[in-house]
Amino acid sequence: MTDVTLVTCHDHPSLPEDDQYLIRTLGRRGIRTRIAIWNDKDVDWSASSVTVLRAAWDSHLRPQEFQRWLTGLATQTHLLNGASVASWNFDKAYLIELRQRGIDVVPTVLILSPSSIEPALAELSTQDIVAKPRFGADSFGTTRMDASASTIEKHFDTFGGQGGLLIQPFIAEIEQQRERSLVFIGGRYSHALYRNAFGSGLTRQTPDNFHIPTPDELRYCDHLFAALGVPLDYARVDLVPIDGTPTLMELELIDPSLFFHARPTAADRLAEQIALAFR
Repeated sequence: MTDVTLVTCHDHPSLPEDDQYLIRTLGRRGIRTRIAIWNDKDVDWSASSVTVLRAAWDSHLRPQEFQRWLTGLATQTHLLNGASVASWNFDKAYLIELRQRGIDVVPTVLILSPSSIEPALAELSTQDIVAKPRFGADSFGTTRMDASASTIEKHFDTFGGQGGLLIQPFIAEIEQQRERSLVFIGGRYSHALYRNAFGSGLTRQTPDNFHIPTPDELRYCDHLFAALGVPLDYARVDLVPIDGTPTLMELELIDPSLFFHARPTAADRLAEQIALAFR
């Protein structure tokens, strides 16, 4: 029996390089770890007291299977952030829910069929949009395009078959002011980096790419977490300023990159959260 299972996918059987910081930190604490692929039928998930999603980065290709796996996992082990939170966050329609609850979120409309494209465009009323699959990871299927029904329908045919497509207005600020990713461990702010638009290329984990959050951004995150009403072991909040107001692009609660290379102490803090889960 191991203490902790770190969950990954077939493309990263040993976990991404950045998560080696976490593995080493857990080892220094004497916590026994194993790495397991989320859809490996031979894994006994009850063999670990705690499970941490770190790189199940192909889950969006099998969304129904992944959600069933999350449901079963809830009865077998303690999952950091919780299976219900992970399932909620996996469906990007959460952006619409948060906006309806008064959180500043980039306007988002869900398209469930080609017949709903025209009403969705009328709701956004923009000439330049970003389309992304309802279930997606990183930049999978995320494309900037003209707000024409025919163009969106082609994208829907390719990427909308497993739950639909989300469309948003293109936010010009992302090119000038860039997306900011704020990392939180155990509910406390850790560090932040600028990220490339549309996930193009690796995020540079170098001092010149560090972002110092504004007071408004930190207040925004406090408000967001309070609205969720559940304690979070880790989170990454991806923001863009729109007319000076922090606005949510994505809330990453499943297995985001936490940029341990940029701030190795964050791996220590996550290891501490994992240790607390044993108590």
